[in-house]
Amino acid sequence: MPKISPSKREERRRQILKAAVSCFARRGFHQTTVEEICKAAGLSPGAVYRYFPSKGEIIRAVAEESKKRNLELLRSALSEGPVGEVALSLLRRYFQMFQEGSPEVAIVDMELLAEASRDQPLAASVAEMLGQLLQVAASLVEEAQRRGRLRADVEPLAVAQVLVACFQGLGIQKALGIQVDIDAYAHVVELLLSFLLVEA
Repeated sequence: MPKISPSKREERRRQILKAAVSCFARRGFHQTTVEEICKAAGLSPGAVYRYFPSKGEIIRAVAEESKKRNLELLRSALSEGPVGEVALSLLRRYFQMFQEGSPEVAIVDMELLAEASRDQPLAASVAEMLGQLLQVAASLVEEAQRRGRLRADVEPLAVAQVLVACFQGLGIQKALGIQVDIDAYAHVVELLLSFLLVEA
C-alpha cells in the first residue's frame, strides 16, 4: 500500500474536520454519529478512524482548529500598524470574519462551550484557548497604556474580557440566526473603545 504524503494527510484530515463541523452544526455533538461524518466526508469508517480513533478526538480537533483560527487572527492584527490602531484593526477583522464566515462555525463554537461543561479534557482545552486569547488581548491593552494611548486607570485583563465577550456575543447571535447589522455593531464597539483612548 503506497504511503500518503504529509500534504495529502493534512488535506484528508481537513476534509474530515470540515465534514464533522457541518454534521455537528446540524445535529449537535451527541446526535451526530461517526458514520454520518464518514458519509459527509465521502470516506470509509476505516479511513476516518485512521486519523481520529473516536468522535471525542474529532471534537477535540475541532476545538483545536477554533483555537488556531482565533490566535492567528489576533497575531496577524498585532503585526500591523501602531499599537493605537491595532485594537480597531482587530475589531474589524473579527467582524469581517463573522460577516463572511459560515454560521456553522459559530454554531459549533457554541456547541464546544456547552460540551466543555461536561467534558473535562475539552474544558481544559477551551479554557486554555480563552486564556491565550485574553493574554494576548491584555498585552495589547498594556502596551497601549505604556505608550500613553489608553487610560491608565483600567485593568488590562478586564478590558480584554469585555472585548472577547463582545465577539462571543456576536457569535451567539449569528448562531441563533439573529440578524445583526455588522457595521452598526462594530461602530458601537468602536465608540465604547473610544472612551478608553487618551486624546493626542
